[in-house]
Amino acid sequence: QLSFHAQGAMQYGTRIHAYIEALPNRIWNASDYDSLTPLPSDHERIVLQALNENALYRKALSYQEVYHEYPFSVCIDHEIIHGFIDFAAIGEDIIIIDFKTDSGLTAEALIKRYREQLDVYAKAMYKLYPKKQIRTYLYSLSLHKEIEVGSYVKG
Repeated sequence: QLSFHAQGAMQYGTRIHAYIEALPNRIWNASDYDSLTPLPSDHERIVLQALNENALYRKALSYQEVYHEYPFSVCIDHEIIHGFIDFAAIGEDIIIIDFKTDSGLTAEALIKRYREQLDVYAKAMYKLYPKKQIRTYLYSLSLHKEIEVGSYVKG
């Protein structure tokens, strides 16, 4: 059974992910935040604005194809794998960003915790886009920064 704190953290993470998905695929402004339901708290606006100002996220938004909650279903090593990637931008290369709301963890601890998940996402995208380089990142909403997990080239 989840503790009260864990339940609150899960709700916060779900809410932040929903806001990111609902916001337009461009640089956001104050009226974009005001259109969200429920309205984000002051703290949530600060977290969202830090992402909005992040250079990697801005670069990814300029790609030809930008997806939130990108669905995939692929066969890897005779096993069907399916899921949703928080954010995928597809251009000359592919940028995958997985948003994390974990607090109190260093970048190294986040990589250790989520590397396997990002590796699965990279393998799935290779199946779908075998000729593209894939770069995977975590974006820590508590640290306000992206963390590179890997760069993968089919070889």
